[in-house]
Amino acid sequence: MQIAAQAPPDVYGHNGDNYINNNPQYDFSRIKIDIHEPGSGPKCQIGNWITTHWVGSLMHDGRVYTDTRQEGRGDPTIFNLGGHHVIKCLDIALSQLKAGAKAHIECPSFYAYGGAFTQSFLKGGLPLPLHADVEYEIEILNCNENPVKWPEPAKPKKIGMQGHRQMSLHISKDLGIQDLVLTCQDDDGMVAPGFKNFPALQCYLEDYIKGDQN
Repeated sequence: MQIAAQAPPDVYGHNGDNYINNNPQYDFSRIKIDIHEPGSGPKCQIGNWITTHWVGSLMHDGRVYTDTRQEGRGDPTIFNLGGHHVIKCLDIALSQLKAGAKAHIECPSFYAYGGAFTQSFLKGGLPLPLHADVEYEIEILNCNENPVKWPEPAKPKKIGMQGHRQMSLHISKDLGIQDLVLTCQDDDGMVAPGFKNFPALQCYLEDYIKGDQN
């Protein structure tokens, strides 16, 4: 008589598809990880940088409230793993995955947003219910990256700005814009002598384009 193979017992908590939780820490027993694609290399390490795409939704009705491909320019999210840049559930779960992995992660509310008022990250989205359990479909594009120190931007050219009335923003990447100048005026149209009453001022932003004599 053949005995059917049995999955290892959930000694410490959830065992998801292609994932066995053998970590005795309590936090790992409260989340569930199902691995669709395992990825390769070492696991993502706490303290290193990680690049991900994800779709997050409410477990009780499936409503999507965050989708990195629909937010902003659709860029992936880059953050320091374990640095509290994301909800605690993701800081915990992603440390069990590898670069290239695709996984489903289920998070109880107290490892997500708890009783805090949280607005959907999608344009026009409704606020999340309080104490809502959430789930993620997540793809790890890369991990165990070291932080990159950006080079110091070049100092802006002197363009005849009026002291205490204007400020200049210099674009470090060549986008065709030389400088951006912010000028503030009082309600009567006079250039403000300073920024002491900044919230009540009218401000406008001008760009200086390379090769444009106007």
